[in-house]
Amino acid sequence: MASKAFGAGKRNLLMHTHSLLRNGAIPKPLWYDAVVRNPPFAPPPVGPLKEITFPEDKLLRRYYEKNPSSKDEVIDVFDDASKVPAAVFVSKQLKLI
Repeated sequence: MASKAFGAGKRNLLMHTHSLLRNGAIPKPLWYDAVVRNPPFAPPPVGPLKEITFPEDKLLRRYYEKNPSSKDEVIDVFDDASKVPAAVFVSKQLKLI
């Protein structure tokens, strides 16, 4: 029953608790008065997210267009000193920009 009330998104917890209290189905919870005085904010509307691009993204895309076989390079994530050629290319290009 509760999953139907909350799953549809039509009722929130405060409204549901209020109706249960009004009908005498449950005793008043300790948190009820505090939530009535300070109701939670409504979540902001979620719209389509903008795509975030960095200059590195364009440089990497260009590098991989020119060197498609370099996509198969093995990356050692435990060694900070080793860099794949694509990362070296991007860092040098960013210094020049």
